[in-house]
Amino acid sequence: MMLEIQTQHLHLKALTVADLPAMVELWSEPLVMRYLPTGEPRSPQATQAEVVFMLDHWQQHGLGLFAVRRKGEVQFLGYCGLQHLHVEPDGVSAEQLAQWPDEVEIEYGLAPSAWGQGIASEAALACLQFGFDIVELPRIVAATHPDNIASERILTEKLGLRPAPEMNFYGELTPHFALQRSDYQSPDVPLFWLSDDPAHLDLEAIRAFLAQAYWAKDRPFEVIQRSIQNSLNIGIYERHRQVAFTRIITDYATFAWVCDVFVDENWRGHGLGKWLVDATVRNPRLQGLRRLLLATRDAHELYRQFGFTELPVPERWMERFSG
Repeated sequence: MMLEIQTQHLHLKALTVADLPAMVELWSEPLVMRYLPTGEPRSPQATQAEVVFMLDHWQQHGLGLFAVRRKGEVQFLGYCGLQHLHVEPDGVSAEQLAQWPDEVEIEYGLAPSAWGQGIASEAALACLQFGFDIVELPRIVAATHPDNIASERILTEKLGLRPAPEMNFYGELTPHFALQRSDYQSPDVPLFWLSDDPAHLDLEAIRAFLAQAYWAKDRPFEVIQRSIQNSLNIGIYERHRQVAFTRIITDYATFAWVCDVFVDENWRGHGLGKWLVDATVRNPRLQGLRRLLLATRDAHELYRQFGFTELPVPERWMERFSG
């Protein structure tokens, strides 16, 4: 599954196994770990076990922790996201989990080089918005170390969580916080997120756009439905509204054809076209292919940024076109 969020300055991507070395390095840093449950750096083996849990969590619940990076940069800054409470050493015990079995916690942890720049607040606000506006969670909870004043300020002053002294899933001496969805006020800023899960696709929005597209304006709705059912699809959404889309026809082994790329004209100017093409060439299911192909009338410069070129020997290519 591919799920990503973009904010004004940040790109959040669902954690993958490729992020394991960065997580091992992050959790070996004493300054990062001093306020986490054990208070000590974690071994690579312990970090690997936790990352495996994180990956399984995404598959089971459709939400989880994101790797945090600045837009256009590859440096791993840390993680942020939403995760169901689970038993962990010196953290939530089995008895406490039995008392609070359905709670979803907002979590974040950044490398010291990323502290004090508003990154944790910006990432956490996006995850909170995703949890309430998209996943529609009934409540989001959090807990901090008693000495972690900076984190408490983020939770209360930036995110709007409220003290929850009745909670004790991390122990009675730990400050706990919570926010009900009914008390949440969604910020008046766009929430752009990307997914290759076909369950999110808005077929009517896709049909309406393709009806105006020069390459598909006469395509019947039944054909659109069938084409989507037999393709890998990537959508970008602003909350629940589909604002961009691409469809990829592929054998997942050697070849893929990228087609039906669009960005709603009302949402252009936010970099969504670049994000969509970038996510297409990065999609885990398309790695290792010999060739990605596409056709375009006027977007050559966009695709060149991601390695696409004109056909070097077009005389080798043929088509059977039926209109």
